[in-house]
Amino acid sequence: MKEKYGTWFKRIKFKEIDNLDLSTFSKLKKEKKIKSKDLRVMCSQMSILLDSGAGIDKILEVISEQQKKKFRDNLLLTVRNIKKGYSIENSFRSSDLFSEFFYNMIKCGENSGRLSNVLKDMSNYYERDYRVKSKLKSIMIYPAILLIMMIVALIFIMYAVIPNFALVFENNNIKLPLFSYLVITTMMFFKEYINILIPIIIIIISLLYIAIKSNENNIEKFDRIKSTFPILKNYYLMSVTAAFSRNMYLMLKSGIPLVEAIKISSDITGNVYIQKKLEISIRYINKGNSISKSIDLSGIFPEIFISMLKNGEESGNIEKSFQYINNFFENELDIMTDRIVRLIEPAMTIIMGLVIGALIIAIVMPMFDTITAI
Repeated sequence: MKEKYGTWFKRIKFKEIDNLDLSTFSKLKKEKKIKSKDLRVMCSQMSILLDSGAGIDKILEVISEQQKKKFRDNLLLTVRNIKKGYSIENSFRSSDLFSEFFYNMIKCGENSGRLSNVLKDMSNYYERDYRVKSKLKSIMIYPAILLIMMIVALIFIMYAVIPNFALVFENNNIKLPLFSYLVITTMMFFKEYINILIPIIIIIISLLYIAIKSNENNIEKFDRIKSTFPILKNYYLMSVTAAFSRNMYLMLKSGIPLVEAIKISSDITGNVYIQKKLEISIRYINKGNSISKSIDLSGIFPEIFISMLKNGEESGNIEKSFQYINNFFENELDIMTDRIVRLIEPAMTIIMGLVIGALIIAIVMPMFDTITAI
C-alpha cells in the first residue's frame, strides 16, 4: 500500500521512509507552509494538551485529523518519527511544513523542558502576526473595490460609448481637438487589440517575475528597491523593525543565542537585501563589538531603534529592550497604517473621478466646439 507524503512522496512506500535520513526530507518535499492563522490555533492546542499531560505524539495525531489532507500526511510523518525516537525538533523538520523560526523555538522548548510555555508564546506570536496581516489585507479592500469599479467603467466606456461617438464624429466630419483625438484613438486601439495586449502583458509580467525569482542577485536588487524606495521606505522598514524586534524578543526569551536569533530573525523578514546587511552585524558581534553598534552598522534600522537597543544593552536587559522596541514600533505602525488608509481612500476616489471625468470631457469637447461653431 502506498502512502502519500506530499508531491514528491507519491511513489515512496511507507516502509521505505524508515530507511531515509531526516536530512533528505526537505530535499524531497516542497510543501506549502502552514499559515499563521492555523499555527496560532495549533500552538495553542499543543500547549493546552501538553499541560494536561498528553504525549506530544498523541497530540499531533489529534491535531492532524483537523488539518487538510496535504498537511495531515506530513504531520503523521512527524508522529512516526517521534515514536521512532527522533527529537521533537527533527521530527517537525521532517514534515517540511514550518519555518526555521518554528523549528528553533521547538528545539529551545524541548531542551529547556518548557515546551508548553514556548508553544504558548508562539501562539501569541502567530496571533499577532495574523492580526497584522489581516489588518493590511482589510485596509486594501476599499481601494481594490474602487480600482475594480474604475476598470469596469473604463471597459464599459471603451466598448459601449467611445465607438458610437467616434462613428458620429466621423460621419459628421467633426474635427476633434487634440485631447479628444488622443483619448478616443487610444481607447479604440485598446478595444481593437485587447485580445493581443492582455496575453502580451501577462507574458511580460511572468517573464519579469521568473527573471527576478530565478536569480539571487535580481532578488536582492528587488528587495533593495522595496527597502529604499522613497514612498514605501518608511512604512516598509517600520514593519520590518516591528517584526524583527518581536522575533528577537521571543527567541531570546526562549533561550536562543543572540547571534542565532539575529540570523533567524533576518531570514524571517524574507528580504535578501536586509539579510545580507545583517550579516555585517553578525560579523561585528562575533568580533566582540556591542550589539547596538553592530546592528547600527547594517544601516537598516532607524536611530530610535538603535538608541532603545543601546539603553537596554547598557542596563543589561537586552531581551526586555526588544519587547519595548516591538511595542513602540507596532503602535507607530498602527498609526501610520491608519494615516495611509485615510489618504488612500480619497486618493483613489479622486483618481477614479479624474480618469472618468477626462473621458467624458474628451467626448463632450467636440460637441461643444461644433455647437459653438454653429
